[in-house]
Amino acid sequence: MNLPDDGKSGLRRAALALHAVHETDRDWLMRQLPAADQAALNVLLHELQALRIPPDPVLVRQALGPARIEKPLAAIAADEAERLCRALEMEAPELQPMLLATLAEHDRVEVLSHCRQTLTSPPVPSPSQDWPVAVLEAARQSWFDAARAWGGGA
Repeated sequence: MNLPDDGKSGLRRAALALHAVHETDRDWLMRQLPAADQAALNVLLHELQALRIPPDPVLVRQALGPARIEKPLAAIAADEAERLCRALEMEAPELQPMLLATLAEHDRVEVLSHCRQTLTSPPVPSPSQDWPVAVLEAARQSWFDAARAWGGGA
């Protein structure tokens, strides 16, 4: 299933992805967005509910297809990699591969080099993520913010 590109397909894709996310996570993600985007997404989320579209993550991933962050961040410093590892360890195991996939390969290696002793089974980043880019970027930003909090800001 492909969504039509009428200039609003990004919002439709985001609404479809948010529809399948747990309510607590959806609320958090929505609070990260500008008010105008929140309002537009709320309309689309209500439409999905009214149409009784099931919030099935498998269907959502099929509809959305893979997404990648096109611009990886600049290389991270070793001390930041250590803080990112500590913040990663606090995340749910299901989210760890998604977060790692937002980093460039050399940065993933650096972060995991600090985690190998503490993670019983280091997460393997998926080569393609089935999440909208906006969700990946918001998750990455939250992860980096948590890492900065560990080190008192970076």
